[in-house]
Amino acid sequence: MRVPNRNIRPSQPPFTALLDLLCGWLLAGIVGGGLLFSCTTTGDLPTQPSTDDPREELLSQIDAADDLFDQRAFDDARQRYQAIYLAANSRRYDREAAEAAAMSAVALTMSNQVDEGKQWLDRAEEKANESDERSWSRLLLARGVQRWKNRDALTARRTFIELYNYCFLHSLTPRAIQAATLASLASQGQEQLDWSMRAIQAAQTTGNIKWQAPLWSSHAWLLDSRGRAEEALEAFEKARDLTGRVDISRLGRLQTDWAYGHGLRMVGKLAEARDLLEQTNAIAHSIYIAKPSPRAAEYLGRVLWEIGEIDDMEGNKERARERFLAARSKMLEAGAAQGAPKLVEKLDARLEALDAPPPARRFTTPRRN
Repeated sequence: MRVPNRNIRPSQPPFTALLDLLCGWLLAGIVGGGLLFSCTTTGDLPTQPSTDDPREELLSQIDAADDLFDQRAFDDARQRYQAIYLAANSRRYDREAAEAAAMSAVALTMSNQVDEGKQWLDRAEEKANESDERSWSRLLLARGVQRWKNRDALTARRTFIELYNYCFLHSLTPRAIQAATLASLASQGQEQLDWSMRAIQAAQTTGNIKWQAPLWSSHAWLLDSRGRAEEALEAFEKARDLTGRVDISRLGRLQTDWAYGHGLRMVGKLAEARDLLEQTNAIAHSIYIAKPSPRAAEYLGRVLWEIGEIDDMEGNKERARERFLAARSKMLEAGAAQGAPKLVEKLDARLEALDAPPPARRFTTPRRN
């Protein structure tokens, strides 16, 4: 978070992946204290420190705002960062003000308020100092995200590489991991794979399995998108093995099973793929029935689609047609028409290839005024 291709295909990660990768675990190591940090605090943020050490209090408040950001509660995080900026600026604490301004810029930019985000980035530029690791790494992050949102991938890539080098030099390993992943996101060709692998290698030095699993998954999809099926399967298997060694939700584990099943299909191991995916399908249905949600619907659709591809490869066109229609229904329920129109078009194309036009109300891109 995905992954770098906006035209998502059946052989790519979920349509929510790009935003999740950019704003969730990809940034968490740079923003907050860890890659999988959860937030349990809400409420108003005091603009005046409440301890005898104002700077420590401000840093604590920044960390609390980071927790909100890691949960992608961008508006709440932005309000906190801006309150912190006002408090720090009033005391002429430039480093803390720079941190808060930079993160306000990131939160605004990720909420598609790019122009306002640029104003806060300018404030951070005025206050930041390269000798301060916290504020400077956040400033580089804000620069990179701003450039990425402005579709300047080349400059964004250079900024993320600069961020990686800075974090590596200052032994900020978690942040270096994520900087490498962001550099991969903004790169192309073999360089994209090289940066992805660099992130994995850095994560391996920490011994933190929770950091390694999603990185291997992302790397697998990059290989898959290049048609390197055997290598992709190995990476999918590593991600699945690592995920099996940590405590995650059933839905999280289901995602790695689905991806591994896809990898098996792509190398022609259809019997193994069907066996795994049919089991995964039963689990996906039970999760969806117990607690329907867009994410549960999406992955149920994903699994049905993948099984349909196996049906088609084995010559059972009618069964494949049924699976694709069921998958289409769940993907639309998950919001794919708005979140991933190319994905719906791809599934429609698969239906048409089976001489089975999709339902009368086909998805069409809304006309913009």
